[in-house]
Amino acid sequence: MISEKTVELNLTTELVNYFYVVTGVRPYILAPSQPQEATYGFDTSIGFPGASKPFLIQYKRAEYRKRKKEYLYHLNRTATQDQHLRLYILELLGWDVFYALPLFHLPSEIITHRQHLLPKTLYVKPSSMIPVGGVSAMTGHHEVRHNAVTGVTTIYSEEGKRIRSKFNLFDYIRSFNNIQQSSDITLLSFLKDFNRVFSNTEQVKIKGITLSPTSKDDNQMFKGQSIIVK
Repeated sequence: MISEKTVELNLTTELVNYFYVVTGVRPYILAPSQPQEATYGFDTSIGFPGASKPFLIQYKRAEYRKRKKEYLYHLNRTATQDQHLRLYILELLGWDVFYALPLFHLPSEIITHRQHLLPKTLYVKPSSMIPVGGVSAMTGHHEVRHNAVTGVTTIYSEEGKRIRSKFNLFDYIRSFNNIQQSSDITLLSFLKDFNRVFSNTEQVKIKGITLSPTSKDDNQMFKGQSIIVK
């Protein structure tokens, strides 16, 4: 089975190349600082070049259950078990956020399908992955299961709920041709909102949802996250 970092590196490489082919612009990638670094999240005191609206991808690796012919993805494997809720809140604040769930899990598949891994991936917004019980049930451990035969994707805690809305990555990237270049205020606004949601040192309430303080000992909170910036 491949690591989450392998998924992230290979899909991001293909995404940057596809973005360039479609828009003529090669985007750059930002990743939040880890807990052991001086700044947790993003240092918004520094400047960034002018950029269009950024978007965040949360990569997950797949486990494959051969008998059931299904891919399995784990959510909220963090100290506070609320990464999924935080991604949902960031989406509620008006930013583009989505999961990348690969339909591959072996090194041999990376080799065989390299340069064609983007179409072998599911893209789903957090708002399309609300489990039974609603938003208040988004904390705690969850699984997403994708049946390779039926194509049905389901989010499970104790009970399953079908995910009916998938995100079209390719249409989304093509839409960047219609976005005008903006100032760095757009990117800085995103990074400040990211820090509010993911780097809060005290309990906060955002969009009516209460978030516990982020644990600075949590090495999993930012795992698999990339911010793509045109």
